[in-house]
Amino acid sequence: MVKITLLLVLLTGSCFAQSQIEMNAEANLNLEKSDALLNKVYTELLKNGDDAFDQRLRSTQRVWLQYVELHMQCLLPLKKGENPREVYGSIYHLEYAYAKSQLFDERIKQLKKLN
Repeated sequence: MVKITLLLVLLTGSCFAQSQIEMNAEANLNLEKSDALLNKVYTELLKNGDDAFDQRLRSTQRVWLQYVELHMQCLLPLKKGENPREVYGSIYHLEYAYAKSQLFDERIKQLKKLN
């Protein structure tokens, strides 16, 4: 009975395990979805017909995008010429995509409040 239970635990666990490559791919897919939704919400806001608002929004978005890049550099700093896989290992791309997705999701919430 113990052997059957152990076998079931091992089989069940292996069904749900993901490799680092699979987790990285999933994180990248989530980032792409967040990016697409952010662009959609931003584009919809620009269709309001208020030129002054649109100009401020464009300026704000440019600065926000600069903030995102600098923030990501602070979260996962690299010196010039460093390979992120050597510094952080195989989890680097997962951490990067996850953190950036979170920033995008927060920005989506902010932009939706402007509607």
